[in-house]
Amino acid sequence: MGFKDYVLVRPDVLDPGYDDKLAPEIDEVVLGTAPIIYSDPVEFFKRTYPTQSIRIILEEIANVLREGSGRKIYPLVSLFGGGKTHTLLTIYHALRNPDKVSLIDPGLGEKYRGLERVDVILVNGKTDSLAPSPVTPLETGGPCIRTLWGYVAYKLGQYDVVREFDEKLQAPGRDVLRRILSNRRVVVLVDEIGEYIKRISASRMLGKYEYIDQVVLFIDYLAEAIESTNNILLITFPIEAEANRIKSIQEGYESIARTLREIFIRIFRVAGNVYAPVTGSEELYSVLRKRLFEKIDLDKAS
Repeated sequence: MGFKDYVLVRPDVLDPGYDDKLAPEIDEVVLGTAPIIYSDPVEFFKRTYPTQSIRIILEEIANVLREGSGRKIYPLVSLFGGGKTHTLLTIYHALRNPDKVSLIDPGLGEKYRGLERVDVILVNGKTDSLAPSPVTPLETGGPCIRTLWGYVAYKLGQYDVVREFDEKLQAPGRDVLRRILSNRRVVVLVDEIGEYIKRISASRMLGKYEYIDQVVLFIDYLAEAIESTNNILLITFPIEAEANRIKSIQEGYESIARTLREIFIRIFRVAGNVYAPVTGSEELYSVLRKRLFEKIDLDKAS
Protein backbone atom coordinates (compact mmCIF):
# COMPACT_ATOMS: atom_id res chain seq x y z
CA MET A 1 0.00 0.00 0.00
CA GLY A 2 1.19 3.49 -0.78
CA PHE A 3 1.40 6.65 1.28
CA LYS A 4 -1.91 7.95 -0.11
CA ASP A 5 -3.73 4.89 1.20
CA TYR A 6 -3.13 6.06 4.76
CA VAL A 7 -3.69 9.80 4.52
CA LEU A 8 -6.07 12.37 3.07
CA VAL A 9 -4.13 15.43 1.98
CA ARG A 10 -5.95 18.76 2.09
CA PRO A 11 -6.93 19.81 -1.45
CA ASP A 12 -5.28 23.24 -1.21
CA VAL A 13 -1.92 21.61 -0.45
CA LEU A 14 -1.99 19.96 -3.88
CA ASP A 15 -3.52 22.94 -5.67
CA PRO A 16 -0.84 24.81 -7.70
CA GLY A 17 -2.95 27.94 -7.36
CA TYR A 18 -1.80 28.10 -3.74
CA ASP A 19 1.91 27.75 -4.48
CA ASP A 20 2.48 31.46 -3.84
CA LYS A 21 0.15 31.45 -0.83
CA LEU A 22 1.60 28.68 1.30
CA ALA A 23 2.08 31.14 4.16
CA PRO A 24 -0.73 33.46 5.30
CA GLU A 25 -0.44 37.25 5.26
CA ILE A 26 -2.50 38.87 7.98
CA ASP A 27 -2.72 42.19 6.15
CA GLU A 28 -4.43 40.40 3.24
CA VAL A 29 -6.94 38.86 5.64
CA VAL A 30 -7.78 42.23 7.19
CA LEU A 31 -8.06 43.89 3.78
CA GLY A 32 -10.20 41.08 2.36
CA THR A 33 -7.80 39.84 -0.33
CA ALA A 34 -6.55 36.59 1.24
CA PRO A 35 -7.47 33.09 0.04
CA ILE A 36 -10.48 31.55 1.80
CA ILE A 37 -8.34 29.07 3.75
CA TYR A 38 -6.92 32.05 5.65
CA SER A 39 -9.77 34.57 5.53
CA ASP A 40 -12.60 32.27 6.61
CA PRO A 41 -12.31 31.49 10.34
CA VAL A 42 -13.83 28.01 9.98
CA GLU A 43 -11.42 27.01 7.20
CA PHE A 44 -8.51 28.58 9.05
CA PHE A 45 -9.24 26.86 12.36
CA LYS A 46 -9.59 23.51 10.57
CA ARG A 47 -5.92 23.87 9.64
CA THR A 48 -4.70 25.27 12.96
CA TYR A 49 -2.99 23.29 15.71
CA PRO A 50 -3.14 25.28 18.96
CA THR A 51 0.42 25.26 20.28
CA GLN A 52 1.08 25.80 23.96
CA SER A 53 1.97 29.42 23.27
CA ILE A 54 -1.27 30.03 21.34
CA ARG A 55 -3.31 28.41 24.12
CA ILE A 56 -1.66 30.49 26.82
CA ILE A 57 -2.06 33.76 24.91
CA LEU A 58 -5.70 33.09 23.97
CA GLU A 59 -6.60 32.11 27.52
CA GLU A 60 -4.95 35.13 29.08
CA ILE A 61 -6.47 37.50 26.53
CA ALA A 62 -9.92 36.17 27.40
CA ASN A 63 -9.21 36.61 31.12
CA VAL A 64 -8.09 40.20 30.62
CA LEU A 65 -11.03 41.19 28.43
CA ARG A 66 -13.57 39.52 30.73
CA GLU A 67 -12.12 40.05 34.20
CA GLY A 68 -9.19 42.43 33.91
CA SER A 69 -6.75 39.80 35.19
CA GLY A 70 -3.78 38.34 33.34
CA ARG A 71 -0.94 39.49 31.14
CA LYS A 72 -1.67 42.37 28.82
CA ILE A 73 1.58 42.77 26.87
CA TYR A 74 2.87 40.02 24.57
CA PRO A 75 6.22 40.29 22.74
CA LEU A 76 6.09 37.52 20.10
CA VAL A 77 9.55 36.59 18.84
CA SER A 78 10.15 34.56 15.71
CA LEU A 79 12.44 34.47 12.71
CA PHE A 80 11.00 34.02 9.20
CA GLY A 81 8.81 30.91 8.98
CA GLY A 82 8.54 30.54 12.74
CA GLY A 83 4.77 30.81 13.00
CA LYS A 84 4.20 34.37 14.17
CA THR A 85 1.73 35.23 11.40
CA HIS A 86 -0.30 32.10 12.09
CA THR A 87 -0.39 33.03 15.77
CA LEU A 88 -1.55 36.57 14.99
CA LEU A 89 -4.24 35.25 12.65
CA THR A 90 -5.47 32.79 15.28
CA ILE A 91 -5.87 35.63 17.76
CA TYR A 92 -7.47 37.88 15.15
CA HIS A 93 -10.04 35.28 14.10
CA ALA A 94 -10.73 34.27 17.71
CA LEU A 95 -11.57 37.84 18.68
CA ARG A 96 -13.58 38.56 15.55
CA ASN A 97 -15.40 35.22 15.65
CA PRO A 98 -15.52 34.10 19.30
CA ASP A 99 -18.24 31.54 18.57
CA LYS A 100 -15.79 29.63 16.32
CA VAL A 101 -12.95 29.20 18.85
CA SER A 102 -14.32 25.83 19.96
CA LEU A 103 -13.15 24.47 16.58
CA ILE A 104 -9.56 24.60 17.80
CA ASP A 105 -10.21 23.89 21.48
CA PRO A 106 -13.56 23.32 23.27
CA GLY A 107 -12.19 24.67 26.55
CA LEU A 108 -11.03 27.88 24.94
CA GLY A 109 -14.35 28.03 23.12
CA GLU A 110 -16.14 28.29 26.46
CA LYS A 111 -13.93 31.21 27.49
CA TYR A 112 -14.67 33.06 24.25
CA ARG A 113 -18.37 32.32 24.10
CA GLY A 114 -20.26 35.64 24.09
CA LEU A 115 -17.07 37.73 24.12
CA GLU A 116 -18.20 40.57 21.88
CA ARG A 117 -17.60 44.27 21.24
CA VAL A 118 -13.82 43.93 21.08
CA ASP A 119 -11.95 46.48 18.93
CA VAL A 120 -9.18 44.59 17.11
CA ILE A 121 -6.64 46.90 15.47
CA LEU A 122 -3.90 45.58 13.21
CA VAL A 123 -0.85 47.74 12.62
CA ASN A 124 1.10 46.07 9.81
CA GLY A 125 4.37 47.75 8.87
CA LYS A 126 4.42 46.35 5.34
CA THR A 127 1.12 47.94 4.32
CA ASP A 128 0.62 51.70 4.03
CA SER A 129 -3.11 51.56 4.71
CA LEU A 130 -2.50 49.64 7.96
CA ALA A 131 0.54 51.62 9.10
CA PRO A 132 0.56 55.16 7.70
CA SER A 133 3.61 57.38 8.01
CA PRO A 134 4.72 60.88 7.04
CA VAL A 135 6.16 59.26 3.89
CA THR A 136 2.92 57.46 2.96
CA PRO A 137 0.03 59.10 4.85
CA LEU A 138 -3.46 57.61 4.88
CA GLU A 139 -6.13 59.67 3.13
CA THR A 140 -9.44 58.85 4.81
CA GLY A 141 -11.75 61.36 3.16
CA GLY A 142 -11.51 63.20 6.46
CA PRO A 143 -8.24 63.60 8.36
CA CYS A 144 -4.97 62.78 6.65
CA ILE A 145 -3.27 60.37 9.04
CA ARG A 146 0.51 60.56 9.20
CA THR A 147 1.55 58.44 12.19
CA LEU A 148 0.94 55.12 13.93
CA TRP A 149 -0.70 56.89 16.88
CA GLY A 150 -2.96 58.81 14.57
CA TYR A 151 -3.98 55.51 12.96
CA VAL A 152 -4.76 53.73 16.23
CA ALA A 153 -6.80 56.68 17.47
CA TYR A 154 -8.62 56.93 14.14
CA LYS A 155 -9.58 53.26 14.26
CA LEU A 156 -11.03 53.86 17.73
CA GLY A 157 -12.99 56.93 16.60
CA GLN A 158 -10.76 59.13 18.76
CA TYR A 159 -8.62 60.91 16.18
CA ASP A 160 -9.45 64.41 17.44
CA VAL A 161 -7.82 63.52 20.76
CA VAL A 162 -4.45 63.01 19.05
CA ARG A 163 -4.87 65.27 16.02
CA GLU A 164 -2.23 67.77 17.16
CA PHE A 165 0.24 64.98 17.98
CA ASP A 166 -0.34 63.41 14.57
CA GLU A 167 0.17 66.68 12.74
CA LYS A 168 3.35 67.48 14.69
CA LEU A 169 4.70 63.90 14.40
CA GLN A 170 5.00 63.83 18.19
CA ALA A 171 4.09 60.75 20.21
CA PRO A 172 1.25 61.37 22.68
CA GLY A 173 1.96 60.64 26.32
CA ARG A 174 0.61 57.82 28.46
CA ASP A 175 -2.33 59.85 29.79
CA VAL A 176 -3.55 60.73 26.30
CA LEU A 177 -3.32 57.10 25.23
CA ARG A 178 -5.15 55.93 28.35
CA ARG A 179 -7.92 58.36 27.46
CA ILE A 180 -8.52 56.82 24.02
CA LEU A 181 -8.29 53.27 25.42
CA SER A 182 -10.45 53.64 28.51
CA ASN A 183 -13.90 52.10 28.98
CA ARG A 184 -13.60 49.72 26.05
CA ARG A 185 -12.09 46.39 25.03
CA VAL A 186 -9.13 46.94 22.69
CA VAL A 187 -6.59 44.51 21.27
CA VAL A 188 -3.74 46.07 19.27
CA LEU A 189 -1.72 43.70 17.07
CA VAL A 190 1.55 45.25 15.86
CA ASP A 191 3.23 43.25 13.11
CA GLU A 192 6.25 43.99 10.92
CA ILE A 193 7.41 46.96 12.99
CA GLY A 194 10.91 46.25 11.70
CA GLU A 195 9.71 46.59 8.12
CA TYR A 196 8.03 49.90 9.00
CA ILE A 197 11.23 51.31 10.46
CA LYS A 198 13.28 50.04 7.52
CA ARG A 199 11.01 51.83 5.07
CA ILE A 200 11.23 55.10 6.98
CA SER A 201 15.01 54.79 7.28
CA ALA A 202 15.37 54.19 3.54
CA SER A 203 13.19 57.16 2.60
CA ARG A 204 14.25 60.71 1.78
CA MET A 205 12.03 62.14 4.50
CA LEU A 206 13.50 65.12 6.35
CA GLY A 207 13.63 64.41 10.05
CA LYS A 208 13.14 60.66 9.54
CA TYR A 209 15.35 59.67 12.47
CA GLU A 210 13.52 62.04 14.79
CA TYR A 211 10.26 60.41 13.68
CA ILE A 212 11.66 56.92 14.31
CA ASP A 213 12.57 58.05 17.84
CA GLN A 214 8.94 59.12 18.31
CA VAL A 215 7.75 55.70 17.08
CA VAL A 216 9.91 54.05 19.74
CA LEU A 217 8.42 56.34 22.38
CA PHE A 218 4.89 55.68 21.14
CA ILE A 219 5.26 51.90 21.45
CA ASP A 220 6.71 52.34 24.93
CA TYR A 221 3.90 54.68 26.02
CA LEU A 222 1.26 52.46 24.40
CA ALA A 223 2.52 49.42 26.33
CA GLU A 224 2.41 51.34 29.60
CA ALA A 225 -1.06 52.74 28.87
CA ILE A 226 -2.41 49.30 27.98
CA GLU A 227 -0.82 47.77 31.07
CA SER A 228 -2.88 50.14 33.20
CA THR A 229 -6.16 49.36 31.38
CA ASN A 230 -7.98 46.14 30.57
CA ASN A 231 -6.64 45.94 27.05
CA ILE A 232 -4.06 43.95 25.07
CA LEU A 233 -0.93 44.70 23.03
CA LEU A 234 0.79 41.99 21.01
CA ILE A 235 3.87 43.01 19.05
CA THR A 236 6.04 40.80 16.84
CA PHE A 237 9.81 40.97 16.55
CA PRO A 238 11.97 39.34 13.81
CA ILE A 239 14.38 38.00 16.43
CA GLU A 240 15.29 35.06 18.62
CA ALA A 241 15.42 35.99 22.28
CA GLU A 242 15.92 34.45 25.69
CA ALA A 243 14.34 36.60 28.41
CA ASN A 244 15.49 40.16 27.64
CA ARG A 245 18.58 39.04 25.68
CA ILE A 246 18.40 39.04 21.88
CA LYS A 247 20.25 35.99 20.52
CA SER A 248 19.86 36.78 16.81
CA ILE A 249 18.10 39.14 14.42
CA GLN A 250 16.52 38.01 11.18
CA GLU A 251 18.61 38.58 8.09
CA GLY A 252 17.76 41.86 6.40
CA TYR A 253 17.21 43.84 9.60
CA GLU A 254 20.83 44.43 10.54
CA SER A 255 20.63 48.12 9.56
CA ILE A 256 17.96 48.80 12.19
CA ALA A 257 19.20 46.35 14.82
CA ARG A 258 19.79 49.08 17.38
CA THR A 259 16.23 50.41 17.07
CA LEU A 260 14.72 46.91 17.25
CA ARG A 261 16.73 46.20 20.39
CA GLU A 262 15.56 49.44 22.00
CA ILE A 263 11.89 48.69 21.27
CA PHE A 264 12.25 45.10 22.45
CA ILE A 265 13.93 46.07 25.72
CA ARG A 266 11.23 48.67 26.44
CA ILE A 267 8.46 46.15 25.73
CA PHE A 268 10.15 43.45 27.81
CA ARG A 269 10.46 45.86 30.73
CA VAL A 270 6.65 46.12 30.81
CA ALA A 271 5.83 42.54 29.76
CA GLY A 272 8.43 40.65 31.75
CA ASN A 273 8.23 37.71 29.37
CA VAL A 274 8.57 36.66 25.72
CA TYR A 275 6.57 34.21 23.63
CA ALA A 276 7.61 31.98 20.73
CA PRO A 277 4.88 30.58 18.44
CA VAL A 278 6.26 27.03 18.29
CA THR A 279 8.47 25.35 20.89
CA GLY A 280 10.14 22.06 20.05
CA SER A 281 9.96 19.50 17.26
CA GLU A 282 6.85 17.76 18.65
CA GLU A 283 4.78 20.93 18.29
CA LEU A 284 6.18 21.52 14.81
CA TYR A 285 5.13 18.00 13.80
CA SER A 286 1.60 18.61 15.10
CA VAL A 287 1.38 21.98 13.34
CA LEU A 288 2.42 20.49 9.99
CA ARG A 289 0.19 17.46 10.39
CA LYS A 290 -2.87 19.62 11.05
CA ARG A 291 -2.04 21.96 8.18
CA LEU A 292 -1.30 19.33 5.53
CA PHE A 293 -3.71 16.49 6.21
CA GLU A 294 -7.44 16.21 6.64
CA LYS A 295 -7.07 12.68 7.97
CA ILE A 296 -4.38 10.14 8.85
CA ASP A 297 -5.44 6.52 9.36
CA LEU A 298 -3.00 5.42 12.06
CA ASP A 299 -4.57 1.96 12.36
CA LYS A 300 -3.85 1.15 8.72
CA ALA A 301 -0.42 2.75 8.85
CA SER A 302 0.69 0.73 11.91
